[in-house]
Amino acid sequence: MSYLKRMSIILSTLIIIGNTGCVPATPPQLNPQENFIIKNNENTLIKNDENAQSVNKMMEDLNSLQMQVELLEKAIAPSTPREAVTKWAEGFKTRNGALQFAVFSPELRDKLRPQWVWITGQSSPWVESYQIADEKQKSADAFEYIVKFNMATSESKNIYSAKVYVKHFGEKWFITEFEPT
Repeated sequence: MSYLKRMSIILSTLIIIGNTGCVPATPPQLNPQENFIIKNNENTLIKNDENAQSVNKMMEDLNSLQMQVELLEKAIAPSTPREAVTKWAEGFKTRNGALQFAVFSPELRDKLRPQWVWITGQSSPWVESYQIADEKQKSADAFEYIVKFNMATSESKNIYSAKVYVKHFGEKWFITEFEPT
């Protein structure tokens, strides 16, 4: 299940009390003088139309963003194992965690999601360039790559190497694991 789909589920069962923001969907202690919205999948109790419109707009925006992300992920899904590792390396170079995440297998996404960040790496050292140094076909639907990154700081240069495992899923190829070498 995608991250945005999970957020949609979380937001579809929420309670907003007054103008204080979200509160976990547990039985609330409601003051009849306060404005509130209780919304879940079965029913909706609404007091204060302004808050209801705000929640509905938030859900519409979330659904739109979810669709946008899913379509972008489909558009950039790698068709070859080399394309998968190249996109991952480009994401590493440009510190683009979204690009890296988009080429992860579903299992790797689930494993890394709790600690994943959308801007990866740091400003120093930075990646000047990378090259795929080795490619091994492990089976008809699995490859192993060694990627070398030329790293630099204002004072030095270094090489970082990673072993990247790519596997075939349906018509596309995704990263199943990566590790330093």
